[in-house]
Amino acid sequence: MKKRARSWLRGHKRRALYALVLWNACFTGAAYASISGTPLADVLCYIIDWLHGNLGSGLATLGVSAVAVGAIFGKVSWGLALTVVVGVGVMFGAADILVQAGAISGDVCL
Repeated sequence: MKKRARSWLRGHKRRALYALVLWNACFTGAAYASISGTPLADVLCYIIDWLHGNLGSGLATLGVSAVAVGAIFGKVSWGLALTVVVGVGVMFGAADILVQAGAISGDVCL
């Protein structure tokens, strides 16, 4: 029986790498979206406006409400409920987070 080679990208290391790549893909594009003025920047700004509009707010409200009801009845862990709430907060507060970090000037697609 052959032994499988152990990869250094297993479990939490792989997830951390995916999270880092996703973070860079999301916030790097948003940070330079208004500066470049390219069609890709316009698409990113359109998506950000769409997510921060009425539809995004409604979906976030429904998601948090559904997870909260599931947590109250014991179907969802409180950790997952807290993660969803923090995730929604980060999604709607991403521009403020980037302004505080000094990555953008504050007038990106908003």
